[in-house]
Amino acid sequence: MTKLNCYLDCEHEIEWGESPEAPGAALPRVGQIVYCPECEEEQEIEEIKPSQVIVETLECATRKLHVLYDAYTGTWGWCIAVEKNGIYAETEDITGFESPEAAKEAGLTCYKKGGPNIRQNT
Repeated sequence: MTKLNCYLDCEHEIEWGESPEAPGAALPRVGQIVYCPECEEEQEIEEIKPSQVIVETLECATRKLHVLYDAYTGTWGWCIAVEKNGIYAETEDITGFESPEAAKEAGLTCYKKGGPNIRQNT
């Protein structure tokens, strides 16, 4: 399970108690106000690492559909990845979904329609 580290505006760090892979987990997002136990007051989350977490990967012929959580938007998303001859390429991340199930369904629908354009990561 992936642990999310939240960096607060008070310069303290907290580890989020729930993992993005856990069904129904309440997850943090950048800009969210949380309690800092060291300051004993509420602080804003300035950064989260990792900022994206792949929670599920589906094999779709020669491609992979990744369902992910995006900590900057606080939403779920997807991308399609291809690995061929050691070269890695993927679509842009599509985020904004309220649940991993909705992101997965949208990604599969797009893939079945021919998928978005793939760009090469270099």
